Amino acid sequence: MKKRPVSLTVFSILLFGVAISMPLQIIFLYGHTFTEWSLILAKLTWLNILIMAFSVTNGYLALLGDPWLKVTVPTLLGLVTFNNFIVGDFGADYNAVQTTFATLGFFGVHATLLFTQANIVLSHPELRWWLIPERKQLTLPVTIKNRHGVTLVKSFDVSKTGLYLTPLSELESPLWKFVPGSSVELTLSSGLMGDFNVKAVVVRNSTGKKGHYPKGIGLQFEHLSFMDRLRMNKMMSNQFQII
Repeated sequence: MKKRPVSLTVFSILLFGVAISMPLQIIFLYGHTFTEWSLILAKLTWLNILIMAFSVTNGYLALLGDPWLKVTVPTLLGLVTFNNFIVGDFGADYNAVQTTFATLGFFGVHATLLFTQANIVLSHPELRWWLIPERKQLTLPVTIKNRHGVTLVKSFDVSKTGLYLTPLSELESPLWKFVPGSSVELTLSSGLMGDFNVKAVVVRNSTGKKGHYPKGIGLQFEHLSFMDRLRMNKMMSNQFQII
């Protein structure tokens, strides 16, 4: 699936809302202001904190379509059921009818994972194509530096996490010596934006054409700083760098 199922996005938003609702309920029930965080936190029980933590965790996992939801969802449902039982039977703010309907509603929200495309994604995580970084076909001069010396090549395509390099011509093939797992230093000549230096690790070496990809090597960037990521995004969106 090229796009995340809407049900997973909605599910994630609802769970983030559940986490936020815990302190909000205390604010409205006991008349606290939003600045009285010490008093608000003091009224949160260990069950409340666990529910908030699992809600945020599950919301994040839902955005990724992570199969771990099959483990964390039952845990959260159990925590909410236990918490609502205690609140309904022993608390003074809500009665058993209210907490029962709240619990059923919470289960109903989670039922969307069973009867929508979300269930397909959780059962087949290989379908999470939306997590694959978008690749842009760019031809840029690239210099590779490693223990073998300096090698001049060109890029075939570039993404936010890596790039694919090919020889400058079909007659030369200097890329055979770059084995998967080896680290290299790259200098990308990006035209008007100047040179861009980055470290990378070889993840693939194709000696022959595969699909529409020519022979070459695939690399994954290492230790990109925040500024490096911004520059990479700008480089990918700059049409003037294509040569």
